[in-house]
Amino acid sequence: MPTDPKLGLRVVHPKHGVGTITAVSPSIITVDHDADPELRQYVRELCTLTTEDGDPLTRAPAASAPAEHPPTDQHDRRPEALVAKEDPMPAAIKPVDNLLDEMLAALRERGPEAKAQLAAACGLQRHSLKNFITKGRVPDHHRDAVRAWIQAPHATAASGFARRATVPAKPKPAPATAPQRVRIAKPAAPPAPFTDIAKVVAVLGCTITKAWIDDGETMRKVRVAVLP
Repeated sequence: MPTDPKLGLRVVHPKHGVGTITAVSPSIITVDHDADPELRQYVRELCTLTTEDGDPLTRAPAASAPAEHPPTDQHDRRPEALVAKEDPMPAAIKPVDNLLDEMLAALRERGPEAKAQLAAACGLQRHSLKNFITKGRVPDHHRDAVRAWIQAPHATAASGFARRATVPAKPKPAPATAPQRVRIAKPAAPPAPFTDIAKVVAVLGCTITKAWIDDGETMRKVRVAVLP
């Protein structure tokens, strides 16, 4: 016969042996086994604990089904159609700057030098005019200068940031011709001196012989030429 679990009840587990129930909850039973120093917890729906007499422990009461929510009038009443939202507000329309259009028209009409003239009239660099086009309007602190430049049809470029008038470049001098090289003939080598005495004497018709000449304390034998 099933026994209700309670504190101090001696129970037996098939694996961990005999123990004492130390805590009971609707779903958990805590047991202190004699042969195990740690407390063990068992789910009441799944545990196999029995009493020492072999009686099983009672299971946890089955959970009651959730109570049904009472019907409401929402089931009987057709849902009302949602009210259509109003159209979102259109994005703010960027105002058109007529002065910018007039400025661009004047730049196209007055040629490539007009940008330099307008930039000089506004005290700006030439490339700064791109900021006007990017922003879509002429800044407030430049509007008077731009309007005055547009109203002056013969505005000239002021000194400063404006591009200088092109001056015809001076003609480049003709390149100087390279001097022609004059080849100078090398002087003829002088004739080699006659060093052969015998040939000179033979040309003169002299006879070469040997003679002893008094050379102070000694006599010296030399070659002499005898005239014809």
